[in-house]
Parts: sequence; structure tokens; C-alpha cells
Amino acid sequence: MVSRMHIRDRQDLATLESIQTSIWVFDIEGSTMWWANAAARSLWGAASLEELLARDYSDMSESTRVRLARYQERMARGEVIT
Repeated sequence: MVSRMHIRDRQDLATLESIQTSIWVFDIEGSTMWWANAAARSLWGAASLEELLARDYSDMSESTRVRLARYQERMARGEVIT
């Protein structure tokens, strides 16, 4: 089941930290990682959240940019991306 969360700050995501499923929040417009739980940090090969947040994602491929723009359009219509 997918439910919506209204996230005000990273503290709102603390309950997701111990989930074994990789979960991360990426700012599409800013091309920056905003948050990731421990499983996602492991998946991305980051030793810490700070390391992952410091990475430069501006070199993403055009196909990735297009895919993210489509996700953004779908979410604006109220769709849930899983």
C-alpha cells in the first residue's frame, strides 16, 4: 500500500530510516538528492547521508532528465510513482 506523506523536513522521514526497502527523495528541479534511508545509501554506495547529498547529479543523461520530467508531470496529476 502506498500512502502520501506531507514532508516538512528530514525529521519527518526518520521513521523510514530502518525500513529495508531503499527509499530516497530526489529534488527533480534542483537535480539534488534530498534524503535517503540506510538501504538507499547502501544501494548508492554512500557511507553517509551527507556524502550522498554532496554528490553532483547535474551530469545525468538526457533520457534520465526526460524520465524525471515525465514523473513530475504524472505526480502533478496526482499519480503515485512506485
